[in-house]
Amino acid sequence: MNKEINVSYLKSVLCRNNLSPNKLLGQNFLVSKHVFSKILNCARLTSEDTVLEIGAGIGRLTSLLADRCRKVISVEIDSGLFKIASQRLKGREDVFLIHGDLLDGKHHISDEVTHSLRRVHQSGPIKVVANLPYQISSPAIINILEWEIAVGRMCVMLQKEVAERLTAVPGQSEYGPLSVFAGYRADMTVFAEVAPSEFWPQPEVRSALVDIVRREPEITAGEYRVFSKLVNLLFQNRRKMLRKGLKMGFGGDAANRLIEKSGINEKKRPGELTTAELVHLANLLTETQRAY
Repeated sequence: MNKEINVSYLKSVLCRNNLSPNKLLGQNFLVSKHVFSKILNCARLTSEDTVLEIGAGIGRLTSLLADRCRKVISVEIDSGLFKIASQRLKGREDVFLIHGDLLDGKHHISDEVTHSLRRVHQSGPIKVVANLPYQISSPAIINILEWEIAVGRMCVMLQKEVAERLTAVPGQSEYGPLSVFAGYRADMTVFAEVAPSEFWPQPEVRSALVDIVRREPEITAGEYRVFSKLVNLLFQNRRKMLRKGLKMGFGGDAANRLIEKSGINEKKRPGELTTAELVHLANLLTETQRAY
């Protein structure tokens, strides 16, 4: 399909329904057939898979996903697009559409999405496919990885800046809390970069398709809230050496005990610490707090 024809078709569908891209929702529609193919390749779908799609749009990718897997649960927040997708996918028993938001606040997947997946998905991890707007990308990814529903693989379209932060490793300037919290539960790689011209309307930045494979943590955080607090505190003072950062957050005595017990170089800065080292520090902090 010629890209111009694809854009014209999309515009005509929206026009007939008195719709236009909603900037507040970060709507940039994929119009490139070969990018659709890349998404399908990244997702590595089988006929037994259940897929959660975040953002049905007008239902084009939804239909392609359903052709390759057992069931698609697709969430669409825009009422106009939900109506179009519902009409397009009417009669498909392998597609279940939800009109609503994936997230209930910043720290919780909506109960409707959770309950819907439980009704149609019997066992095993699901897969997630999404073209995520900038404003929800980080909380969506972290909440999905922390979700009670088992997720095996995520194939997500992100702004390149977010993709770089997500896949960053210690020592890189982009490395931060998002890298750490996602890296606690998953391995992430950039599957493909995507130019603005592959969308309509064209965004001002490049995008990237990221392959996220969930796994068990290398080291389990005894108390995740302590791990979360430690990571956020250290990265708020990312230019401080480790001992100084720990002292600012937990006091001098605690900082000294953590440095001594952990064996981690006190001159390291937060951006040089691996996820495993941060979990180790958090677990020692938990032990210290229980002892005193």
